[in-house]
Amino acid sequence: MVTGDAEETAVAIAKEAGILKDEQNDVVLTHEELEQMSDEELKKKLPNLRVVSRAKPLDKKRLVSISQQLDNVCGMTGDGVNDAPALKQADIGFAMGDGTAVAQEAGDVVILNNSLTSIKDCVLNSRTMSKSVGKFWQDKSVHKIHDIPPCHRTVLSTALWARYTAKAIRGNQGTYFELTPKRKQLH
Repeated sequence: MVTGDAEETAVAIAKEAGILKDEQNDVVLTHEELEQMSDEELKKKLPNLRVVSRAKPLDKKRLVSISQQLDNVCGMTGDGVNDAPALKQADIGFAMGDGTAVAQEAGDVVILNNSLTSIKDCVLNSRTMSKSVGKFWQDKSVHKIHDIPPCHRTVLSTALWARYTAKAIRGNQGTYFELTPKRKQLH
């Protein structure tokens, strides 16, 4: 949990939400402590890092970047201008529907109902779309690409983006969302 709240508030919320469970191993940092750490020190603490309080926008982006350097697939949720750099950096950025336009533009998925449980529905729908695209592609790979009308090629490229997203998330699925693809190169 990365928040701008005071440490005491952040710890209380994290305990109530079940994020902090093991007081001996779970790591809680403030912006100041995070800022003092080198990237290598942070990489060592990251597996047990549970809460960062008084976080600044670039703290969030730094955490996402370091997580990606460790070959983790990184998702980010946010609703404000301060979340935009991390939403853009993350493998998948979930912006809240009631959030700022800046956050929504930076995110990959806009959760229209503002419920974090919708993320799992989003993943489910992305996987379903991914499987459908895979079946379509296998069927059409027997034929030449020019057999596919141009309008279907556009749908196919969008669906391939969804397939990439589904692979990036590796979780469960959700229903109240809007896909806003970035210009990422598909692997």
